[in-house]
Amino acid sequence: MSRVSPKSFPQGIITKGHTDKNFQFLVLSGNVLLLIQSHLANLPPSQRRSANRAVFYFECFLWLINHPPITSTLDLRTNAFLSIQRLFYGALYSNCFLAAEVKYSGRQRLVRYFFKLLAELSKSSPINIFVYSDLTDSQVRECIAQFEAIGIDPVRAAKLMGWQVADRSANSFRLKMGAIFDVFGPDFTMELHQESKKHALAHSHYSNYANVVSRFDDFLRWYDDDPIDRPSLNAHVLQDPVFVYQLFWSFQRWHFEGYSERSQTQPTERVLANLQRQWIRIICWAKSVLVSGGLMCSPLGDVWPEGSKKLTRFLHEVGHHRYADGESLVSQKLLTIKRVCIPLYCKQDIFIFYIQWLIFLLIGNTMKNTMLRKGLTIF
Repeated sequence: MSRVSPKSFPQGIITKGHTDKNFQFLVLSGNVLLLIQSHLANLPPSQRRSANRAVFYFECFLWLINHPPITSTLDLRTNAFLSIQRLFYGALYSNCFLAAEVKYSGRQRLVRYFFKLLAELSKSSPINIFVYSDLTDSQVRECIAQFEAIGIDPVRAAKLMGWQVADRSANSFRLKMGAIFDVFGPDFTMELHQESKKHALAHSHYSNYANVVSRFDDFLRWYDDDPIDRPSLNAHVLQDPVFVYQLFWSFQRWHFEGYSERSQTQPTERVLANLQRQWIRIICWAKSVLVSGGLMCSPLGDVWPEGSKKLTRFLHEVGHHRYADGESLVSQKLLTIKRVCIPLYCKQDIFIFYIQWLIFLLIGNTMKNTMLRKGLTIF
C-alpha cells in the first residue's frame, strides 16, 4: 500500500469542543471512514464528542507515523491494526503527542471512547480490538516509551494539532496556528504561543479567544494565497504601521464580506451581530497579545477598524461590550428584552441606570399580571 505523501498535510485542527470543518482525512479513508462516521451517530451525545475527537487524534497519529492509508474493513482485522491501537494509546498518554497541560482524566476519556467506538464498529464488521483495560500501569509506560522512541517532531505535531494553552480555570485549549507558522515562521509562532499562554491565564474561559486565533489563522491562509498583487507577509512587515493598517482593514472585509463564500449561506441579522461581537474580540486580542507582546505595532494613527456597532442592535441585548479602546466589555448576554431598545455601548454609570430601570419595568409588569389574574382593579 502506498503511504500518504508528507506534502499532503492535513489542513485541520482539533480544539476543545470544536473541529475545523476543513479537516481532511488522508489516512482513514474509503469504506473505513464511512463506517466510522456512520457509527459515531449511534453513540449517545455525551460520548459522541469525545469519540469524534479521538478519531481525529487517531488520524493525526497515523499521519505523524507515516502509516499507509486504511481504506478497507479488512485492514481492521489484522494484527498490525492491533499493534497500532496499542501504540495510539501510548501516544494519547505521551506529552510528545498531547501537550503536558492536558489532564490525565482527559486522556483516559479519549482512550475509553475510542475503544467504545471500535466496539460499536465490531457489531457490523469483524475488527481486531485491543482491550485497553487489560494494560497495567507498567505496560502503559511501555506503550508511551514505544511511541516516543519513534522520534515524533513536536513542532510537526503542534502544527497539525495546535498549540496548547490553559486558562485560569485550568481548561485546556488548542490554538490553530498552522498558517501563522507557515507565513511568519517558527520564532514568531513560538513567541505568539508564549504571549497567548499569558493572555489565557488572565481569563476564566478562553474558548472565544481560541476561536479568534483560529479566525486570524484562516485569514492569513487566505491572504497569503490570494493572487492579488500586494506586499508579501513576514514577521518584519508587522512593525510597519501603514502595513498593519491595511492588513486589518483587509481582515475586516474578509471577516464580514467573505462570510457568504466561506459558509455558502447568506448571513442573518443574528449572524451579523455575532460577527460584529467576534470582530470586537479580534481587535481586543490584537491589542492585548500582538501589540502588547511586541509582535506587531499599532496601525497608523492607532486607528483600528471596528466594524459596525449597529449590527448588534438587532438582538436588543443588555450587557457590556468592551470597546477596542478598552473602556468596557463583557461578551456575555445579561438580559434580552423584546421591544425594548437599549444602547449597547454606554458608560458604567449609564449601564447601571438602564439595568435598574429594566428591573423596575419587570417588577411592575409582574405585579400587573398578578393583579389581573386575581381580578383586581388597576389604578
